[in-house]
Amino acid sequence: MGFPRKTIIAVDTAREIDLLRPIHRMDFLANSEIHMVHMLRKMDYGDGLSFNVNFPLDQDLEAIKAAVIAKMKSMAPEVIPSQYTGKVIFDCLIGYDPKKDFAKYVNEAEADFVIIASRPTHGVFESSFAYYVSRHCHSNVMVIKSQEA
Repeated sequence: MGFPRKTIIAVDTAREIDLLRPIHRMDFLANSEIHMVHMLRKMDYGDGLSFNVNFPLDQDLEAIKAAVIAKMKSMAPEVIPSQYTGKVIFDCLIGYDPKKDFAKYVNEAEADFVIIASRPTHGVFESSFAYYVSRHCHSNVMVIKSQEA
């Protein structure tokens, strides 16, 4: 694989900060452009016959993105490699299918390396998100698994 030129870190929830902390010691990422990306599922409530509501509301999307990015920026010093001197790009993707949105982001960014923290469930890949990304992204994918049962 060599040293990655562009690395994307999937930040699903703030609870996963403990799983992402080992990235801080990954000095091989020191020269990689790093993106920290959070995905938020947009929901459509209604039955198609009555009043339908989308959540989050369109008028709230920019405020939500700004809040998410601010939270990721506060988490970044605990995650970004200690020897890193480059710029970190933060993004929040809001859509109906976070797995597809993230895979599209990764492929369009032409990332070399993706890091995903995964909650315990079952199987080789700990989540359907990690499995989907591993199957649909053109980059190498590292899954950091929780040790909790």
